Amino acid sequence: DNARFLGVSVSLDDVYPSALHLGYVDGTAPHVLDPAFFGASGDYVNIGRFCAPVSDAGVRREIRSVTERYRSHYERAYSYLSAAYAADPAAYGTLLSDEDAEAARRRARSSAARELPLSPGEGARSERFLSAITCKGELRCEDTLTGLCRRIYALEARLGLADIFLREFADAAAERGHRHIVCRDALSPGHLEAVLLPDRGVAFLAVAPGREPGFKPERTLRLDSIPASGPPRPALRALRKSLSSDRKAAAALRSSAVEAMAEAKKLHDELELLYRPYVNFAGLTQAGDEAISSLFD
Repeated sequence: DNARFLGVSVSLDDVYPSALHLGYVDGTAPHVLDPAFFGASGDYVNIGRFCAPVSDAGVRREIRSVTERYRSHYERAYSYLSAAYAADPAAYGTLLSDEDAEAARRRARSSAARELPLSPGEGARSERFLSAITCKGELRCEDTLTGLCRRIYALEARLGLADIFLREFADAAAERGHRHIVCRDALSPGHLEAVLLPDRGVAFLAVAPGREPGFKPERTLRLDSIPASGPPRPALRALRKSLSSDRKAAAALRSSAVEAMAEAKKLHDELELLYRPYVNFAGLTQAGDEAISSLFD
């Protein structure tokens, strides 16, 4: 049920009725998008034709001013998010050795052997986002998680081992024939935040300090203890001292990004009010109804 992954919606940017194998997506700024192969795999829907030219000179000046401020807040937000990623000590896994990574993979394979009996299924994989950084704060669709999975294991995610564990577990799920959902991290989509197996009612979720879930997990897997299990490493101990300050810096930058997005949202709402008198809503509604009818002709 893809709709469950919408979570708390600020606004809708796309609709994807999967059974029809098509979708409609907002391709305007700040997420400009073009069809991959115009006319063959996609098309443009010009709803701008339902907005009349703005005739009032004062309104035109106000639109330009609000638009420029709106864009500047988004640029600030993206800069903060880039800096937050750079400050996050788990983002690059630089504190880890090859032995640490292999230990996390072994632990993932052990968990898969315990949780996932061999199945004749195809091991189909789908991808979703479970979390988002928005103008309303950092959101995680925990109702989706707890609704699909009865048992949720939390993974310590301070050093970057959770992503390694989740990737290995997802590969094991595919090999063992189990349908699974991989959820990418909102700040760093190249990393995984969770793996869900709804048919088995089990999930593994990466949990970092300050971003703990609002429910009690089945169990917490202490992945961060893996590097400490081998011989003492003075360099690692020295680097660990900076973890707390780095995490605080990343959290502060994410918070600044949220504030910038909130300001952008206020200005976005102002723009809508400025344009509203010039929009032909009746024509827009009719065009939408015609598009819906054409899907079922």
